[in-house]
Amino acid sequence: MLKSISSIIVISIIIALTYNHFRPNGIEIIRTKAPEVSESELFTKDEDNIKDKSPNLEQEKSLTYKQMKDYINNPNVIYIDARSPEAYVKAKIGNAINIFPHDDEAEIMNKIMDLPEDKTYFLYCNSITCDLSHELKEYMDSMLDKVFIFDGGWAEWAKREGIEE
Repeated sequence: MLKSISSIIVISIIIALTYNHFRPNGIEIIRTKAPEVSESELFTKDEDNIKDKSPNLEQEKSLTYKQMKDYINNPNVIYIDARSPEAYVKAKIGNAINIFPHDDEAEIMNKIMDLPEDKTYFLYCNSITCDLSHELKEYMDSMLDKVFIFDGGWAEWAKREGIEE
């Protein structure tokens, strides 16, 4: 009996994964690093993009470590750490501010509304497997134009900077 149930579960999982793989809008099971953001996309405002919020119209692009490093002192870029306040207190990238997407929604929205609209925002969390920066970007996209994610997150930054965790 147990063997039959296990077989049904395994077959169901295989069918589900196969179906998901071949669907045009299948769920991403294992996150892969997104294509890189071009330098021209960072600061130019796309007048043709009227903030259509339909999901997956264009594949999201990721910042590189070099871009994170190059713009660390740029006054037009604000770094936002989406990790927990506890992780943020331990270490952060540059002068990053902390907005944790699992805080109270009103608190998150107040923090976002206080941000200047004319800046470019670089978000990060722990690593490519972390969804916190993606969750925060969903909040921010409704109010701000230039919001980008560094998929490598704190893990890549710390490794490349030689920071012990």
